[in-house]
Amino acid sequence: MENVNQAMEQLKPLLTQVAEKIGQGAGFSWEVVMKQQIVTAVGNFIGAFVCMLIAIVLLILTRYFFKEWMKEIETENICFNDVPTVFIGFFAFIFIIFSFIFIYDGMAHLINPAYYSLEFFINLVK
Repeated sequence: MENVNQAMEQLKPLLTQVAEKIGQGAGFSWEVVMKQQIVTAVGNFIGAFVCMLIAIVLLILTRYFFKEWMKEIETENICFNDVPTVFIGFFAFIFIIFSFIFIYDGMAHLINPAYYSLEFFINLVK
């Protein structure tokens, strides 16, 4: 509890500067910025959905190329290049990672919009 009180004491001058810059619209701006964080979260979830769709399409393509590659190996006509399979699989993996990053960021904005709103106002002072 002492750490929280110390942090609040250190933030008072900064919050005073923020309040002076915003002026009388502080209450209205807080509500708008809080809603903006929810919109940011929804945008991140949409980005995660799009990345996951792209990853699924790439994984389907990887499966197709892998099957073609295996057919070439079975017929002992090994002229099929496995590079497309590796690259498409790699990009699918990258898009899966991006989707998890979007989900994490969206959840952070959705669960704690006050933190990001406060961060927005503090960055106004800097």
